[in-house]
Formats: sequence, structure tokens, C-alpha cells
Amino acid sequence: MSVSRIITWLNRSVRQWLTSPIRDDIEVLYLDGVFLRIKERGVKKRPTLFAMGITTDGRVTILGFWHAWSEDAHEWQAFLQSLWQRGLKGSCLKVVVADGASAISAAVALLWPEANIQSCLFHKMRNLVLALKGHPLKRLIITDAKMIWQARSKAEALRRIAHFRQKWHKAHPRAVRNFLRDIDLTLTYLEMPRRMWSKIRTNNPLDRFFREIKRRVDPIGAFVDRKSASRILPACAIHADRFAIATVYEHDQLRRNGKNRELPHATSEKINSAHF
Repeated sequence: MSVSRIITWLNRSVRQWLTSPIRDDIEVLYLDGVFLRIKERGVKKRPTLFAMGITTDGRVTILGFWHAWSEDAHEWQAFLQSLWQRGLKGSCLKVVVADGASAISAAVALLWPEANIQSCLFHKMRNLVLALKGHPLKRLIITDAKMIWQARSKAEALRRIAHFRQKWHKAHPRAVRNFLRDIDLTLTYLEMPRRMWSKIRTNNPLDRFFREIKRRVDPIGAFVDRKSASRILPACAIHADRFAIATVYEHDQLRRNGKNRELPHATSEKINSAHF
């Protein structure tokens, strides 16, 4: 088979996967973007938006990706609308985990108004760390901030937030103000079943998957165009480290059942169907 025929077949397989039906059994939806170097309108880093889901029976699946020009509300709405049209109506969707961007929240509220939104704790803390760079009290402020999410109830977390504001707002007013903005969205997990807390507090499953993508695409440098990037991304999903997207739900169930078998690679049935 010639190279051109292989590329044509790969392009067709990617299109089939990105338009294949999605079973409406997603309980947790992770949303985030990764920047890739693409030679379009000059060599620039362009965001590729990703959606990862956990089904009601604990399977992890990459639902799709979307090459965007930016991470604004229009791009996110277009991407999530494509998932909705493929079958993700949200009948089982309990929570959407994202980085706290208002663009994502607006799109989610439009398509899945019954779903709760959980802002990633890691992104919130990372922004605070960057804002406190060089501050003499940085370590103490960070330690107190982390204590907010050690609370065992939302009421207790809110009390800790009030204490944090009172204690530190004079030390660095802007950093504290930005940190506390929309912080209630990071407490959504406390209103969910306890079994879900460790799974939905952060976007770590998708972040680990992004690290696997970068490990594989960094040697390439820059993609010629979006199609060339699209051809490698499903392969990254299939060969990703099992712990990058392995469901902890299944691990917990095996442990409760007293079984000790190895976790399988948690890859999407939709991706496998594309024969990459």
C-alpha cells in the first residue's frame, strides 16, 4: 500500500471516530485543552480541546478532540455541541470537571444544565503559586490554602475559606482575591457521593494523558497541518500509559472484591473501532 493510500485511510478512520455515536452513559466528563505546534498561518501553538468520560460502569473513554484557534466560548461550545449531536445528551451526567474557565462553564450550562461543574483544584492552586512568586509568606499562604480542601463537608470548607480570607487578604490582596473568585466551584465534589471525591477533584486523568501526548509528539516538532496532528492523536490515546486514563473505579471494585488482577489498558471502544 502506498503512503498516500495509508494517509487517506488514516484520515477516513479519524473522521469515522470523530463522528461515531457516543453512548449516553457518561457519569463524569473531563474537559481541557493541550497546545500543539501546527504550521498553519505560521508555526504557532494551537489548542486542541479534549473530552474524556467515565461511564456509569467505570470505563474510561476518550470521547473526541477538536482543533481550535483559541480556547474561547465559541470554540468550546462548538466542540461540546458536536459531542451532544453524537449522543452525549447527559442523561447520566453528574459532574463536569474543567479548569474553571468561564467559556467551558457557559457551554456546559447550555447543553447539560442539570450537570454540576467542578473546577480543578490543581489549576486553582497553580495560579495561586504563580501569583505569590517571590512573596515572603508564600509557603504559609499555600499551606493554609490547601487546608480548605481537607474539609469533610462543604460547610466546613466555607468556614475555612472565610478564615483564609480574613487571615491573608492584607498580605497580598490581588492574589487572595483572584484565588477566592469562584472558589465555590472547587467544592462541588463535596456534594457528590464520597466514592467520587478523589476522581473529580482535579483534571489529573486528562492531564496525565496530555503528558503522554507531549512525550510522543515533541520529537515531531511541528505538524504540517491539523490533519497530520489528527492522525497521531488517536494512536496516542490507544497507547497511552494505563495509569494516565485508567479508571480508579474499577480498581476500587476489584479491591473490594478481593481480586488482584492487573488493570487492563483503559482505552475507548470508539478509538479501537477506528483500527489505529
